[in-house]
Amino acid sequence: MINAITLPEVFAVKGKAFTTSKAVADYFGKRHDNILRDIEKLECSDEFRLLNFEETYTYRENPNGGKRIRSLMIRMTRDGFTFLAMGFTGKKAARFKEAYIARFNSMENWIVNRENLKQDQNALGLAIQKYELISGKSDPYAYSRENNLLYIAAIGASKKKWLSDNGFPASDDIRQHLSEDEINLLDHLLKQNAMMIELFMTYAERKAALIQQAERYRQIYFHQDN
Repeated sequence: MINAITLPEVFAVKGKAFTTSKAVADYFGKRHDNILRDIEKLECSDEFRLLNFEETYTYRENPNGGKRIRSLMIRMTRDGFTFLAMGFTGKKAARFKEAYIARFNSMENWIVNRENLKQDQNALGLAIQKYELISGKSDPYAYSRENNLLYIAAIGASKKKWLSDNGFPASDDIRQHLSEDEINLLDHLLKQNAMMIELFMTYAERKAALIQQAERYRQIYFHQDN
């Protein structure tokens, strides 16, 4: 029987989207050992298996109490999941496969957008350098202040405060906790802020403009569940 967990578990590792045999078992309401057996029996090439399935481990409760038991788990790519899920039949299974693939799509878009945001940080840095060169004023805190301005406009708080308010360590990369919509908004505001810095707009002017742009962006582009 399929277990209607809200969202399939898909995560990013080194710029690629993955799920696990345990997550697949939980989502489709199957025994984990049966999923492991199905993976082992897949009639795929050794090259495909090497590229798309990787052994790792999880820890399960000990039925006798005491120390948790280490158990085999398989981490798989989208292609690995798709190959495995070919064997899941029925209308309900088809709907759940669609949801899982949609989740992979969302994660892969999130990875791309996060990389774009990293690249556009360079544009902000160059705009700050250009401003300092022309104005003759140097500010060692300019980059961190401008990034905080972006977070305030996009998510309503500085990076440090947002992480603290949401129970994450201050050292975390905040981008891994933001939604695809929020990442896109940050990237949009980053480009706009870089342009406004080059136009020598004041901090107060840019802050007001970015907050206004963020609100307009949310109304137009954010998905209904955000």
